[in-house]
Amino acid sequence: MRAGVYRESITIGISGTADAPLVIKAAPDEKVILDGADTLTGWTQCSSADEIGGNLNWQNIYFTNAPNGSNRIRINLMQNDSILAIGQLPEASNPFYDENTGEWFPTPTTSGAFTHSSITDPEHLTQTEDNYWVGAYIKINTGNNVVYIKRVTGYSGSEHKIYFESLSSSIELEPGKDTYALSNHPSLLDKPGKYYYDENNQRIYIWPLNTETVNKNITATVRENAFYLSNKDYVQIVGFIIRKYHSINVYLINCNHIQIKNCVIKQGIIGQDGGRGPSIRGYECSYCRVDSCQILYNKHASGVIFQNGSYNTVAYCIMRRTGSTVVDFYGEDNSELLYNDLRYCNGQHANGLTCYLGC
Repeated sequence: MRAGVYRESITIGISGTADAPLVIKAAPDEKVILDGADTLTGWTQCSSADEIGGNLNWQNIYFTNAPNGSNRIRINLMQNDSILAIGQLPEASNPFYDENTGEWFPTPTTSGAFTHSSITDPEHLTQTEDNYWVGAYIKINTGNNVVYIKRVTGYSGSEHKIYFESLSSSIELEPGKDTYALSNHPSLLDKPGKYYYDENNQRIYIWPLNTETVNKNITATVRENAFYLSNKDYVQIVGFIIRKYHSINVYLINCNHIQIKNCVIKQGIIGQDGGRGPSIRGYECSYCRVDSCQILYNKHASGVIFQNGSYNTVAYCIMRRTGSTVVDFYGEDNSELLYNDLRYCNGQHANGLTCYLGC
């Protein structure tokens, strides 16, 4: 493929052979980009606070229609490649790590103040208007190092009490140790670089980093996979820049002898609540190899997962700032991890390397 930006998803429909593998590669010394995002246009400046839930910053806020099939997470908004962060309370010090639970509010320790469907917290829930938080989301870090994300269903201003879709009764709560945050509410659109996703009207509201280019350089992720291969053999994918997809960038299912080499995978996101999918996944694959790739800045995402396969290899890769475990081997036999460089990776279950479930 020659140099250019290709906004598409590719399903490989044929296999190669050992003597004649199918090779899909970037032309030598040319930048070939597979892009999972489109530019958003049609931005309109708010004309009053009423258009954005009473937000007093309304003059700085713009809105447009959300792309079909998007949601508040997978939309993965960026302005000129800078992350636009969904509004959150407390605010994340780094928008890439918005699930840094050590920065969240501690759950209250008063008897009955933290239940599977409510939190009473006069210290942090100071709003006096009933139903103030209805429609927002609460993120609760509890149980086995898991963040549960639930829709807020009610709020009592006089009691400083928030109600939400119930957690499973099997989850053991630990008041004081468990933490929580609130997200996606109009009031949290309080500084440049933030957004709010109106699910009822399928609109996006942003406070842009730069208003002069608002209709030129704001992108939203709209595509799921860059490459998808199922039951294919002897395929090589070489030299691509893959960016801004909202699921598994390269997905292999029941494949053999697949090579992914010299690719850069960056700026993607896993687009569902509590999602922790990888940038590259091989399921029930054998003799596959991820070689000399760079996996960078993929929010809430793992790096590479091979599961229930054999003789697979991840080698000579550079991985930076994944949002979950960098490399996972689940139930793999005779597979190898060789000379990889993994740094600055944090998130739920964000181990550097994990090998378990019968490896």
